[in-house]
Amino acid sequence: MQVKTDYNMSFTSGGLLENESRILANEYFQTKDWKIASQNIQNDNMFQYRTMVATKRIIQELKARFSYLNEDALQLIVSGFPNETQQILWFAICQKHKFIFDFVREVIKEKYFIGQFELENYDFDAFYNKKMLEHPSLEKITDGSRYKLKQVLFKMLREVGMLNNQNFIQAVIPTQRVLQIINNLAPQYLAIFTN
Repeated sequence: MQVKTDYNMSFTSGGLLENESRILANEYFQTKDWKIASQNIQNDNMFQYRTMVATKRIIQELKARFSYLNEDALQLIVSGFPNETQQILWFAICQKHKFIFDFVREVIKEKYFIGQFELENYDFDAFYNKKMLEHPSLEKITDGSRYKLKQVLFKMLREVGMLNNQNFIQAVIPTQRVLQIINNLAPQYLAIFTN
């Protein structure tokens, strides 16, 4: 069996980050410069975080996510309907974090299509254990960090509307504008929706 490229597991900082994404994308359109936009957010504490370290960490995470998007996608984050903003952010996250992309394709969609709508902790644990065989770096993650990864992933799934508060999987259908953007950028990522 061929060992695959290691997963990027740095998704524990905060979920979809919808407000922060809108602020950063908007500031970028005002300045047309990521560095100035980032500096303005820090100087004016636009995220209203208690520490500069937290602000810088989130800006760095968002810029990494945004690197997978084009200007049309960024514009949808700023001025789209809330569900469009959420769907574009989900698209960026799934591109940055292949673990999440694989989880949606191999667990969420599978369960949804066979009519098993409840997502359980066991589903995450079984998927994680299976992926450890292909991605040995997952073995190095502590139990505490693994629990946090599960919490954040479930939170993201709720924020994008794919899970309800009882952890039941729901249909998420991308809007026409979101479909167009994903088709233009990376059509294989249409698999991130339960439609």
